Amino acid sequence: GFDIFMDQQVIQTLSPTTIHNIAFHRDAFALVSRLLPMPPAGTGAVASAVSEDGVGMRAIRSWNATFLGLQFTVDMLYGVKSIRAATHAVEVQSSDAVA
Repeated sequence: GFDIFMDQQVIQTLSPTTIHNIAFHRDAFALVSRLLPMPPAGTGAVASAVSEDGVGMRAIRSWNATFLGLQFTVDMLYGVKSIRAATHAVEVQSSDAVA
């Protein structure tokens, strides 16, 4: 009944080699995202925003006078919070130890 996701940046400790994973219920943590404001009209910046499943991102194209070229920026505003991690999440350790 688990959805499994893999990541190459999982923390790994040595001696013996232990891999630290996490299993959690969808109610254990919260992610909140808000769309950022568009740049003011007349500044020469072109912007657009997209929101998918409650996660919003903003993209801006503008002229960078310092480097004399176009600058593309993608940003987002978000926050995370542990809500029920004590009862809805558990660390799962695995070992690569060879016997």
